[in-house]
Amino acid sequence: MDKIDGFQGFSEMLKDRQMVVFFFSTENCSVCTTLKPKIREMIEIHFPKMEFQTINLNDQPELTSVFGVYTAPTLLVYFEGKEYIRKSQNMGIDEVKEAIERLYKLMDS
Repeated sequence: MDKIDGFQGFSEMLKDRQMVVFFFSTENCSVCTTLKPKIREMIEIHFPKMEFQTINLNDQPELTSVFGVYTAPTLLVYFEGKEYIRKSQNMGIDEVKEAIERLYKLMDS
């Protein structure tokens, strides 16, 4: 997993990877702390060709306005450099899995 450094790092990640999940969190977000390992595990098990990246908004505040991420946790799913899924705050593992599954199968075929 590469560390994303600002907008340039984010853009390069999108160019280099076909399928990426970005999990935006903050240091004081208890929901993020609980949800992040579950989302990561679900991605690793069910969508092995996807890359999972965590972005701490406290460390990368410029990404907040660039990508319209104003709350944590926020999940952005990109396929071939385009955002297809955006989930914020209240999201469940099954909901995220179902949203990704259909697109993943299309891209992986």
